[in-house]
Order: sequence, then structure tokens, then C-alpha cells
Amino acid sequence: MNNNQPDFKLLNDLLDKNIEATKAKNKNVMNQAYSKIRQHMTPNLLPNLELWIASHPLIRNSSGKYDAELTLAAITNENLRQAIKFIYRAQRSVLYFKVRDKSTYCALVPLFLAAHKRHNDVKYEEWDKTSKYFSFLVGKSLWQGLEPWFNHDFSDVNVEEMRGCLDKGLDMWCKKTMYYNDEALTTNKWIRYLITQTWMAHVSKRHEYMILDVNDWDNMPEAFDETIEEVVEEEISTLEEPF
Repeated sequence: MNNNQPDFKLLNDLLDKNIEATKAKNKNVMNQAYSKIRQHMTPNLLPNLELWIASHPLIRNSSGKYDAELTLAAITNENLRQAIKFIYRAQRSVLYFKVRDKSTYCALVPLFLAAHKRHNDVKYEEWDKTSKYFSFLVGKSLWQGLEPWFNHDFSDVNVEEMRGCLDKGLDMWCKKTMYYNDEALTTNKWIRYLITQTWMAHVSKRHEYMILDVNDWDNMPEAFDETIEEVVEEEISTLEEPF
């Protein structure tokens, strides 16, 4: 089953050019690479890719949970391997370029895991989060945002004050001095989205395939009533890749 997918090795090569051009601040090369990538982004690309991913069996380890390293090792189709690498590395704004409902595949959705949750009813908490390359299935930016906060107690955070500060558009200095006890939390956009229910985590946009609770990835927290949104910016980051 290939779902008429594009050549993902080519897309990864173009992404490499874009990343290098971004680091070198070469906007012409950067824009040319992105333009070529976006030519391959169709409305059906992600839905079809989800089906392709979901058609491959998952493998459990001795703990009884699904294992990322074992599962990836069992995938032998080279284009699918390149596709998984591509969705891990590419910014979501590129991936859902022609998708009407951006929330479906937003950056709070771990695409590989979501494919199996949507089509095979495999809950996120059924995965072994300590297995090698699990971060590769989650997505590098989201993983790096969430992983440091596993098992963290957020009960001391004044959520209402935080939401009020965001609603007024106050700057990072204000956020830091008003209600954060930990500076690292101040600069972590993913945790801000989750605990304040802003951006795609807002009640009007969120859904069961997003990670909305850092300590229980299948949990849908009780909704707040206010409407607050925050603009997201994606960074380039690096984690170990299996292929």
C-alpha cells in the first residue's frame, strides 16, 4: 500500500537544503526549497499517509507496551521510512499547507502515534515512552517541549492570571515576573498551550488526537470558558534519528 505517495527521499533532501539555507540566512535558497516541497503537499497526502502508517503492525516489548525501536525496525519499505523521517523533521505549517482544518494535523498531534490511535484504537499511553526512538514518533519539537515536564506538578501555577496576561498581549518579561516560579516554564510554549488551553489546545479547536495533558497523553482536561489564542513559532531542533 503506497497511496500514490511522493518520493519522500527527495522531500527530505529538499528539507536538508532548506535547513542549511535557514542556518546560513540564505532566504532565496530557503524559499526555493520550501516552494518545491509544497508542490508535493496535497489535501490527501496526510490522510493517505496515516492509512499507510496504520497498516503496519506495532510491536510490543517485554513490558507489554508498544516499542518504537522494534516497530520502526520492522518497517522495510524505504519510502515509508523516508516519509516517517519527513513528518518528524518538517514544520507542520509545511505538512498541512493544503489541509483545510489545520487543527487535525497541528503540532500538538504526534502524527505516527495518531495514525494508530485513529485507525487502530491504540492509545498514546500504550506506548513505552522510554523506548529508543520514541521521540522520533512524537516529533522533535513537541517531544523536546514535553519530555522535561513529565510527572511535573502544575498545581502551583496560577492559570487564571496566566490566561489574563496572555489575553492582554503582555510580553515575556511580564509573564515571567507575574506568575512563573520556574523560568524554564516561561519559555516553553507547549506547556503554556496545554495548561492555559490556548492556540490549538483551546476548547474550540482541540480533539482527542492532540496531546493536551503532559502526564496523561490520552486525557482531555476540563475546558476553560474564555477564548484566548496565541501565535505559534516553530524552531529547528535535533534529536537522534533511527534512519
